Amino acid sequence: MKKILNVLGGTFLSVGTIIPVINYNFYINTKIEIVTKSYSYNFSSLDIKNIKFTNINGIEKAIINPPDLTNALKSCVTELFNSIDIEKSNKYSIGNISTNFVEAYSQNNDIKLFSKKFINAQKNIDNMNIQNHRLEIERYNDQNSGVSYFINALATIGNENVRLYGPSSYKPLKNLKDIQREFKNTFNLEITMEVWINGEDKENWGFELSQNMAFQNKEQIIDWLMINKDKIKEIVDHINKVKNTKITKMEKPKKLYKAESTDGKIFKLGDEYENNNDPIKDEYFYIDITSKSESQGEFKILVKNTQGLKIETI
Repeated sequence: MKKILNVLGGTFLSVGTIIPVINYNFYINTKIEIVTKSYSYNFSSLDIKNIKFTNINGIEKAIINPPDLTNALKSCVTELFNSIDIEKSNKYSIGNISTNFVEAYSQNNDIKLFSKKFINAQKNIDNMNIQNHRLEIERYNDQNSGVSYFINALATIGNENVRLYGPSSYKPLKNLKDIQREFKNTFNLEITMEVWINGEDKENWGFELSQNMAFQNKEQIIDWLMINKDKIKEIVDHINKVKNTKITKMEKPKKLYKAESTDGKIFKLGDEYENNNDPIKDEYFYIDITSKSESQGEFKILVKNTQGLKIETI
């Protein structure tokens, strides 16, 4: 079969821009870094005469999906991930996708869906599961206006079709020669230079309270925790794993909360324990963890309460 595509490969453009923003919630200067990465593919050698259209749900459609187009997108996304230093920020999003193809600087795409999948992947390209980046060409034949074409570029990401390019207007193409050119997508990655650990455990992750008395009150639990360096390390490592951060320390906790559950497996945050003297007898509870020198926000770890040793009286 005659090769119809001439591949130039992925071309990357990286530009860092710092924009200062005042975060009034924390009274600090917050910086937003914008990183720009691009990839391209050359369709100039596309053999338009041999493009095969098939009828799909009443629409004549052709799909052009060279593997190198998918690989160029994957490489570009990997470059975007590598631009994020999780020691400085775990708050980021794709703010813009701009395409130069049939139209210049088209922004008709699924930016919100792509950004959501980019964030949820947690800097792991395999988690995005990018497959089958392609051009989809729809052909219509009107008895008055003749043949016309509509072009979209899509990729399957996590089993969903995400549009990465679409025409900015409803004006169709009249000649497929118009797609015999370079296709170039540019992503703007917006990195807010903040590390956030906001969140809470939903399930028991194996952290238990060891005791030498029947039950302990709030202050005793906090004091016990702060003298156990292994337990502090266990908490810090757990937060880093859940939030994809690299904090190294935590402050002395101030708040404990009830853990609510209907099945003993899935938990949610309940009311704060306000009385410092009452022993905490619930099977599970939350401890509020902060690391103010390295991050913002609070992570509430789930703790399994253990009754410990009972003191027998004679």
